[in-house]
Amino acid sequence: MAHAINAQPRRQFLARQAIRLAVYGPSYPGRKLFSTPAHLIARLRGAQVATVTLPDGIRTQVMRVPARPDTPQRPPVVLLHGWMELKEMHLPHARLLARHGHDVLLVDQRGHGRSAATPSTIGTRETHDLTAIIDDARKRQWITGRYCLWGFSMGGAVAIRHAVTDPDVAALVTIAPYADLDAAIDTFRARLPLGMTRETVRAASDQIASEIGFDIDDANPAAVIGNLCAPLLMIEGGLDNTLPADRHSQRLVALKKHGPVESLRVPWANHFLICRRFWPSVDKRVISFYNKYAHTQP
Repeated sequence: MAHAINAQPRRQFLARQAIRLAVYGPSYPGRKLFSTPAHLIARLRGAQVATVTLPDGIRTQVMRVPARPDTPQRPPVVLLHGWMELKEMHLPHARLLARHGHDVLLVDQRGHGRSAATPSTIGTRETHDLTAIIDDARKRQWITGRYCLWGFSMGGAVAIRHAVTDPDVAALVTIAPYADLDAAIDTFRARLPLGMTRETVRAASDQIASEIGFDIDDANPAAVIGNLCAPLLMIEGGLDNTLPADRHSQRLVALKKHGPVESLRVPWANHFLICRRFWPSVDKRVISFYNKYAHTQP
């Protein structure tokens, strides 16, 4: 009994350090260098970049991959990466969409890639950031009417929360998003040592979030997706143990009450491989979905 009591402060300390790593980790030194080769190649192929100032003064970078000029032009797609990723990791997806007539805007979310070194809020402030990024893209004429969203993991959660508030979203594709951050943290907890309880990790999460200035419960697509009217394609991995489909993507699909919703399950994909391997069925379905729903008029 005494050992259990003595171990509790250590568990609390380790839980706080794990959560700090989650929010500060994306700003690791060298992250820009890691993406430089892909970044330079994209620039040589005609991609444009812009620096955008977010609502709290943090700066980030957006890259525009133009559509092929010999294809019918379709609404632009704003592409949102996941936690601990860089926008350049999704250049293959951007090029696929560009070949089918979409301009693509790849966003470095706060604390990631070529954004300023700042804590990630795991989808909370990032939703407000996206509004500022869309406004900036309109000023640059990169977006002139309706547009589409594409988001992976944290980026998918941000896409859902933003789309609920913006009727100009013509369609959105989300790949393995979390339904709510609390459930995602609970999955993360199971991978931590020392048998940490849900209460210990949640208390640590709330403490770190309070220090940074955000509320974990605000990052909750499940609370708002019932108001989403835009067509949604939900893609999930059959081997995803990071954000298990039954707790996240399938739950979100069940909660969507308005407008079309489609699902695609990739049986042999885990959370990492679903966006890292070439899945012909995914690519075909995404293009077909956007062709079906991504129109310039409602």
